[in-house]
Order: sequence, then structure tokens, then C-alpha cells
Amino acid sequence: MKSILILFIFINISHFIISKFPDNRTRDDIDQIYSSKYLQFNCDPERNKLYEQNSKKFAFPNTIRINNMGTLFMSVPRHLFGDEIDSYIPGTINALINDKLNPWPNEKENDFSKGRIHSIVGFEIDLDGNMYLLNHKKNKERELLIYYGNGTLKNSFDLDSVTKHKDHSSYLSNIILDLTYNFAYISDTGKISKNDYKDEGEENNPKSNLIVLNLNNGVAIRYMNKHISTKPDINLKQVNKNLNINNIGLYGLALSCDKRFLYYAPVKSNKLYSVNTFHLQENKIIRNRDIFEYNKRTPAFEFISSARGLFYYTSIEENTILINFVERVLTFENLRSISHGKYFDKNAPTSLTFNGTTGYLYYLVNRHNIFINDNLYTKLNTDENNFFIYKVKTNDRSYLYPCNILSYIPNSAWIFIISLAFLISYLILRLIKYIVKLAPKEKEITENNEEELVYIHDEK
Repeated sequence: MKSILILFIFINISHFIISKFPDNRTRDDIDQIYSSKYLQFNCDPERNKLYEQNSKKFAFPNTIRINNMGTLFMSVPRHLFGDEIDSYIPGTINALINDKLNPWPNEKENDFSKGRIHSIVGFEIDLDGNMYLLNHKKNKERELLIYYGNGTLKNSFDLDSVTKHKDHSSYLSNIILDLTYNFAYISDTGKISKNDYKDEGEENNPKSNLIVLNLNNGVAIRYMNKHISTKPDINLKQVNKNLNINNIGLYGLALSCDKRFLYYAPVKSNKLYSVNTFHLQENKIIRNRDIFEYNKRTPAFEFISSARGLFYYTSIEENTILINFVERVLTFENLRSISHGKYFDKNAPTSLTFNGTTGYLYYLVNRHNIFINDNLYTKLNTDENNFFIYKVKTNDRSYLYPCNILSYIPNSAWIFIISLAFLISYLILRLIKYIVKLAPKEKEITENNEEELVYIHDEK
């Protein structure tokens, strides 16, 4: 009986450790699954030849996501360098297969001149494999395209009403989905290049904002286009003096798995902000008191929250992925990191995604990131590897999955829960022992049967 109790205690403690610390293996099992000097496409030979001649030293990966079949997709923006370069990039949304990019759903749909999909920066894939693409059309119009997993167009939403600006082009960098209440949240990063700032003193005003799209009726509303939470910190004191982070505004977005809080931040900032999604969905005026501020301590490109309530984000200066381990309370005092290279290495992580229920987190490292060191108009050095994708076991999954309620119980409560579980287990064991004592013994049953047999024999 004691051995059973010990085994029960061991199983409970093991399960507790795994569930509360999902990254307990993140430092020793990081695998590099992709590396390349430049992006290579699987496409028409003539089209590929023109790409190799004109565009390969400019094309860069921006966002990665994985669908419900385990296929990794990568976006390659095509509206930044001019038609002589952009038009020869074979695909702006691609499936990565055997280290080559395959334009999705096909080359025709990705054709820069005649296709529907012109330039994609941010995109998302839901749990059914539907693709949500933020499309930058050639005529500066913007739209959200939704495709079924088989490549058939499902729906589209015109975003012109919230993305047309007088003095700059919108840069739709991220989209996250709330399919419980049917909303999409989109970051318009605004100005991303020094050339976009024509007036002096405007470096801290990239004209970035948050877009909230109602997927039921197609109504889109622009929020916080003048608020400090969407502006870069031009006076940011960087730890790494050799790294120049451009004055980039709102970029990263994350949604808590209960869909009640939206997190966002500018790239050049140590701050993180959150707002209750009810305020956004009900078209309320957002006031300063509605926005909460946190000190995340380091600039970041992209971040995501998970079904466990944990917060993952790319640390630009530290060349790593940081994980906040205080469930639902973002104090940023209990952090762990995933490292893939040397501290202050120039390989900055830029995009994060989970692979379904496998427990793996994938992240993209872009050595030629256009948001740092003024790389936008600089050619790739194709003598060395520039792009990498790593995967690491975290035992976690996307915010799109239902919340793991157990992960939200405070650590202090677990002491009581485990103690109560042990007490209940002990009482159950005592009850089993008591029932066993009350049961008739085998010897008594045999003797009674023998007496009855003798009695029957005498009657005869």
C-alpha cells in the first residue's frame, strides 16, 4: 500500500512540474531546421532566372506560421523596393518545402502583375487551416484576404477606410484572431524608413495605429493613432551600442487565450501595453485609464501568448526568445530565455509560431532585418547564411487553442491543492483498507459451503 501511495505522489509531482514549467527543456534541444544565404524558390525556371538576377539580394522573410497539417509558411514582402525588384520575387506567401519556397496557393495567384496576392507582411492561420493574409495592393490599397486551406478564396475585407493616409503608406505588419467573438486585430506600423520622415522632429511619430476589424460585418476602426503606446521611444538607451534599432512604431500584437486582453508594443521601446478587448469590440473611446503599461525591459519585434497563459517575445538586443512565467500577471520578473547563438549576436529573432499540439515553438532569425542597422536599402551579403529557422520544445501551444485553466492557478494555491489531493488519496486508501477488512475471508466462505454440503447429504 505504501508503494502505491509513493507512486501516486511521484506521478502528481511530475505532472505538476511539466505543467507549470513548459520550457524546462528549452536550453538543450534547440534544432535548426532551415538556413540559407538567400531565399530560393521552386517556380517557373524563367521567372526564377529573373529573380536570381534582380531580386535575390533584397528579398527577405518576414513572418512564419504553421498550418494544421504541419506545413510551414513564410511571407516575403514585395512593396518596399520598387517594381524593378518587387515584381521579380516569385511568391509573397509561400510554403517551405525541402528548403525552397513554393508560392501559395500557386504562382498565378502570386503573380505581381496579374495575381490577387501582391505583397504580404503579416498573416495568420486558424486551427482549421484557413489563411488570413494582409495584402498590400500595388495601388496602395489594403485588404484582408481569407483563403481556405485548399487555396480557394473564402472572403475579403476592404481596409482602405483605415489605411489611407495623406503622407505615407500603411505597413500592415501583424494580425491576430479572436474567433470566439469574431474579430481581427491588425497593427499598422506606418513609417518604417528614414526616407519616410520628410519633416524634422517627426522621428517619434511613425503614424502607426491599431486596426480592429469585425469579421461579421466587415467594419474596421482605427485606434490610438496619436497615443504614446504606438510610438517608438527615440531616447531609448540601448544596451548593445553596436545595434541600431530604427524608430519603428507599433508592430507586435498578442491576444490572451481567453481573448479578453490585447497586448501590443512599438519595436523601439522597452514598454508593453494592454487594453481590454471589450472596449475595442464595442467601439468605445479608449482613454489613458483603459491602457495598462508594463516594463518588458527590452525591445522586441514579435510576441505571442500561449494557451498556458505564458508570454513569448523576441529580444532584439539579447538575441533570444524570452518567456514570462507569471501566468496572467505580466511582471516580467520571472523570465526564462531560449538562446540559439552568442549574446549580442547580430542574428535577431523576428517571428514566432507554434506547431499545433506538438509542443514545439518555431522562430525565424533574420540576419538582414530591415528594422535594424538601416538594412532596408542594403543588399544581402550572399557569401554567408542570412536566414535561419529553429524549433524548440516548450510543451505549449497557440493562443488560438482553449485556455489551459490549470496554468492560471497561482503558485501559492498549488500547495493547498496538492496537500488536499494527498489527503483525499490517503482517505481513499484508508477506505479501501476498511472495505477489505469487512469482506468475508476465503476460509470462512469455504467452511460454510462445506457445512451446507454435509447437511444435504444427511437428508438423503
